Amino acid sequence: MFTTHEARRRQGTQGRKSSNKNPEDDQRRVVYLAATENPLQDASVMCEDPFDSLPVKSFPGMHELVEYYFDAYPGVMAMTDDLWLKKKDKAGNAVGRRNNTVWDTMSSEETPFLVLLAEMSRFLDTANPHAKWRKCHFLLRERALRSIREGLTQTATEPWKISDGYITAVAGMQGAATIFGEKKAAISHLAGMRELVRLRGGIDTFQGIPRRIIIWCEFYVCAAHHLLPTIAPIPPAPSSPVVDDDQDDDTSPFPAAFRSLVSLTHARTLSRLPQHWLHHDDYNHHGSRSRSSSSSSNATVFPLVRILHALHLVSTAKSAAWAPDLMPPGPSRDAVTSVLDDAGHSLLVQLALSEDESGVVQVQGEGEDDGEGRREGGVVEHEEQWRDGGENGENAEDRWLRVVLLHAAHVYLWATLSHIPPGAQMNVLFLERLRRALDLEDGDEGGEEFVGGSRSGGGVSVRAALARCGGEAGPGLMWALAVGWYLADKIWIMAQSGKDQVRMAARGGMMLGWFEDRIAELLEAFGVGEEGGTELAARVVADFPGTDEFRRGWHCLLLQQRFRGLHY
Repeated sequence: MFTTHEARRRQGTQGRKSSNKNPEDDQRRVVYLAATENPLQDASVMCEDPFDSLPVKSFPGMHELVEYYFDAYPGVMAMTDDLWLKKKDKAGNAVGRRNNTVWDTMSSEETPFLVLLAEMSRFLDTANPHAKWRKCHFLLRERALRSIREGLTQTATEPWKISDGYITAVAGMQGAATIFGEKKAAISHLAGMRELVRLRGGIDTFQGIPRRIIIWCEFYVCAAHHLLPTIAPIPPAPSSPVVDDDQDDDTSPFPAAFRSLVSLTHARTLSRLPQHWLHHDDYNHHGSRSRSSSSSSNATVFPLVRILHALHLVSTAKSAAWAPDLMPPGPSRDAVTSVLDDAGHSLLVQLALSEDESGVVQVQGEGEDDGEGRREGGVVEHEEQWRDGGENGENAEDRWLRVVLLHAAHVYLWATLSHIPPGAQMNVLFLERLRRALDLEDGDEGGEEFVGGSRSGGGVSVRAALARCGGEAGPGLMWALAVGWYLADKIWIMAQSGKDQVRMAARGGMMLGWFEDRIAELLEAFGVGEEGGTELAARVVADFPGTDEFRRGWHCLLLQQRFRGLHY
């Protein structure tokens, strides 16, 4: 049972009376009470609840589940301080805020804490199958659902008083259902969470971590099932570059030097994209569109440009050079968080729209061909639209590259900027989607058509893809392949280390060789030049978003004997 230090102290003080019959017992009792009078003496957050502060007072195996949460935090949300709670070494003096932890919100009330314990028991049973944890999960889940039903009474009478913890409990259940592949339950919980947010008065009635929990849990479900997110995060902090001191933006929480650096690196990214995508008169250096832009093609690319700029900003902020200044708790870190949240929302919107355009997502459900070239959901209409150039003037080749870059940016965000373990099922799902979007399987280089950004026929080789896109697709494809390889490599390393607790790493590791083969093929497709291919490939990827770890991994790959002899 879960015994607290405070409970021990009470047990020691109850019925304490002085006795002259055995003075030695009195002396021992005094010594014992002196040792236990201070509940902080040997209190451990990892194992016990020193102040009886947790909303669930007693449950078999409770502190093992709490310890597992701290030791193997599987949280979806990025930029939280939960990771610091499990640090066992004090070498790196990390500073965090308790109110910036998922733990603080989920342990604030009985309902969210029951949900947390229920899902931790399921994670623990998945990692180390045991009847004890399976039983714990069913018991805790039953108590959590009962607690949620009891809370529904208040939602009907006084919806504006719905607590943060209650709604985050529902959000947590939808996130867990998504992780374990329970699509119907996840979408049902998502609908319930959205309705609760509406009843309370909208997302603006939430602040801080509770708001971000709601937003990121919706992100997770929408990312898994190609749904449009409906709950928008707070607007991103301004990050305009500094042209001169007179035009410095005092409203931006970012240092002027940092904004200038992000602007320069983002400009290098734009130079690597097909130049007919962008008119330099229509875009400034940090990816914002000027009012004079009237090009429909630019309107299609503009969201991708903003997303790449946001990924540059967050990656640079987390680098070794800037993290000491921007990552400690404060306005700068909150600003970085707002940019990341906005990028995640924009990515999901663009991916959902692009999938709908290609006919992959069926808004009306799947239907059969009626014999006249029409199917329910508009699949054929969309295919014809994109084969002929689409309503917005974007041809099929450009759309294919744009969708590839969107999938690569999505994989990059979850693989490098979130806390999800590499071998998590969702990471593997995102990686497989990127591979399908790249669609560079060996096949006949002639006769295939790009239909809705996907393969038609036996596949399109790297060389054929470059020929169709005029060669300007090369840098973007290289970054997309580098991102896919990076995640596949992390998954493979986890599989080899035996730490693949969700047992998905073997499936993801199978794609490692595929990405390496495509990288080698892409290097060869550009032909032999005066400059070594690996050096130029390193610079190409360096011009796109990347964390320090991502860039080190890419350099290590290019130093392998297989790639050292290739020319770019």
